[in-house]
Amino acid sequence: MHTSRKIFTLLPMFLCLAACGGGGSGDPAGSAPTEPRFGQFKDSNTAGLHYDTGTRSGITDEAGWFTYEPGEKVVFAVGNVALGSAPGKAVVTPRDLVPGGGSGDTAVLNRVRFLMMLDADGNPDNGITISSEVRQAATGWAQVDFTTGDLALELADIMASAREADGGAHRLPAATEAQAHLEATLYCALAGIYTGSFLESWDDGPDTDFTDEGFFTGKLDPQSGFVTASGYSVPGQQSFFATGISKVGFDGEPEFVSGDTTSGATFRGRFADDDTPVVTGTWERPYLAGSPQGPLPYKYGGEFQAERLAPRTDATLLIVALDEAFGVTLDVDADSRIRGQVVDTSTGQPIAVEGTMDEGGGTFSAVDDSGLIRLTGQWNAATGNYEITIAGHDQVLRGDHCNPN
Repeated sequence: MHTSRKIFTLLPMFLCLAACGGGGSGDPAGSAPTEPRFGQFKDSNTAGLHYDTGTRSGITDEAGWFTYEPGEKVVFAVGNVALGSAPGKAVVTPRDLVPGGGSGDTAVLNRVRFLMMLDADGNPDNGITISSEVRQAATGWAQVDFTTGDLALELADIMASAREADGGAHRLPAATEAQAHLEATLYCALAGIYTGSFLESWDDGPDTDFTDEGFFTGKLDPQSGFVTASGYSVPGQQSFFATGISKVGFDGEPEFVSGDTTSGATFRGRFADDDTPVVTGTWERPYLAGSPQGPLPYKYGGEFQAERLAPRTDATLLIVALDEAFGVTLDVDADSRIRGQVVDTSTGQPIAVEGTMDEGGGTFSAVDDSGLIRLTGQWNAATGNYEITIAGHDQVLRGDHCNPN
């Protein structure tokens, strides 16, 4: 029997792409693997980009959709200005166009600034639209050096041409503004509820006859980029809850570090850059200092993995919440219909719910098929979050949100 440590493993946090709006395979339901797939280009949803896969080409629509076949690379451009290429997948962002590019790299940010500058209405937060007039003018533009340290000088003639083409302001944003915009897009693309398991695989202490394992449920906050997690140790018959220490970073692969200051547990993970966001990583924690033997210099740990509960690709609003008992992910479409899932963190099992958002967006309700799981939500203007109540549960969950489309 373990007497020197508490059977309680903190769970990891899952976060960083895919994409406010991504997730899922991107395939139409029931399609064969060899049929065309659908992806979205997101610097917020970007309309008016030319794309070419070698077997098909076109212009991204108002939601940034393009088509590709498995294994193809997709080349993106605006007129004569090549932005770069990336493997076809459910969500492509400017980071994908620069090999190894981080969200703070000049070559990435200059592409973001270029696209934000081209937006027809000057508000990239509601999506980027490159007008047909600007696309036509761009056929006469020279290639842009996206590695330059003086993008304003590099784009002087292009900005003048764009203004003349459609009468828009076409202001060039600062690099700091572009980075904040890009990271908000990346957080929303990966945001959601992730479910999976953890397993102990090593122990440098004396109690190596015991193996800890169980379920965990994690939430990536689309507003802060932090991950919280809740789970359940099966042999310990005990729940646990972890808060984020450092938010997801985008310098290279999306990575994070999370931990529990009480137990000393630490989780290190990364998000797979794939059609279905998956987080994998390692965890470790020390033997508790309060054991009968006194403080012991031993640790134990293992691996964890979780997959996101895929959001709907047509969602205009994503709401996610997590506490010790439940995880909630809700997708709201343009008609105010809600579809989502509620996860019991002690089992890791999701339950589908459906409902409606009121016309003003201030309140909502949802229920499962059995009528046993009932949710209500209320917008709190003071905190900028939704307050979610689950029938029979005495805690109010904070619903963080973003706009995938």
